[in-house]
Amino acid sequence: MDVPAVPSNEAAQLRELRSYGVLGSDADPQFDDISELARRIADTMIGIVSLVDENRQWFKSCVGPPLGQQETPRQVSFCGHIIL
Repeated sequence: MDVPAVPSNEAAQLRELRSYGVLGSDADPQFDDISELARRIADTMIGIVSLVDENRQWFKSCVGPPLGQQETPRQVSFCGHIIL
């Protein structure tokens, strides 16, 4: 997979994301409900709510088999492509 490009409005997106104060915060059952809904709709083993920061994709919620990590580098994240 190619490294995702940086969107032209990256600075504004990051300011907005950071304004919510959720990066690195504790798990929240409300997000788990969203992850579970996504997992069921997609008929997959895992459902994830991820947030794409400047250098990482951080998992706010993950339901299903444990991933063993809370984040991945942005350059290898599928979601880095989706935000484009």
